[in-house]
Amino acid sequence: MRTGLVVVFVAVVASAAVLVPRWLEQNSGNEKVAPKPCLLDSQDCRWIANGNDWQISLSREAESRKMTFTVTTSAAPARLLAVLTGESMYMGEYPVPLTKTAKGTYQAKFNLPVCTTDPDMRWQINLKASGENVTSDAVMPVLDAHYRP
Repeated sequence: MRTGLVVVFVAVVASAAVLVPRWLEQNSGNEKVAPKPCLLDSQDCRWIANGNDWQISLSREAESRKMTFTVTTSAAPARLLAVLTGESMYMGEYPVPLTKTAKGTYQAKFNLPVCTTDPDMRWQINLKASGENVTSDAVMPVLDAHYRP
């Protein structure tokens, strides 16, 4: 009888040693949540980073790849750079430097890169202020390209 209890006890302890860490890992709350896409084609994107407000908007010239980014912020970065990275297809990184146009306002005019083999593409935009990423962990600005030659 004692041997049977020892075997059951060892089995329970061994099971707990395997299952408890897995359960804790699944329920730790430390899972990284993917940022929610904010489609710049249809809305401005807003977030807070390092205690500063950020907003990015996009305007397109009709029937053209020419676009204008406008960023407004309560921060005062010496340099501001928008880095476009292909989300649906990787085509490298496309840096777009923004120029200060007024207090807290920065702009850049640029031609959106396109892929000639797939006319529909989604770009992710990361903002870097003086080299530091200031794009939110909760909101990721994206824009869709639809190239028709």
